[in-house]
Amino acid sequence: MIIYSPENAKAGVVTDEWFCKLLKVLRAERRYKRKGPDLWLFYGEEHIAYVELERKLDWESYEWPTVCKQCAKKGLKECNHWDKVNFPERKARGLPEGWPEKPVFMVTFNKDGTNALIVEHEIVFTPEHFGERRWTRRGYEHFYEVPKEKVTFGLENIEPYILNRLGIRSGERK
Repeated sequence: MIIYSPENAKAGVVTDEWFCKLLKVLRAERRYKRKGPDLWLFYGEEHIAYVELERKLDWESYEWPTVCKQCAKKGLKECNHWDKVNFPERKARGLPEGWPEKPVFMVTFNKDGTNALIVEHEIVFTPEHFGERRWTRRGYEHFYEVPKEKVTFGLENIEPYILNRLGIRSGERK
């Protein structure tokens, strides 16, 4: 099972940079962690939320794909494999003991960082979205499968989504 690799560490640095460039009102900070979300979000000096970042390497285009590679090889133009956004079960864990209770936002970038999606942790990790166990490079994992209609797409929508969910008007700067 792969826990750490230089490639994963590099991908983490890249997604941190991509995410931080999107912020105009909020500020993100990586805190040392073994477990827990990737970034802490601040509004002024107030810690308001957490962000869990991912980079989906098989999301290669700007648009969310309509057909997976296996079905495309069969000549299909569409399949239902991309109707849902998958989140690994290991991301469902709660906050580590002693961490302040704050909302967690899940952000996934496409391969080259030209697009992203966002959804609240509490929307993803519900029994209704619990899906099949599949083979990954980490071994077998269960995934939560969220209909793509429940996530918000677009780099320009990431910070407004967070501000809206937290009840902060986007023009306010603290």
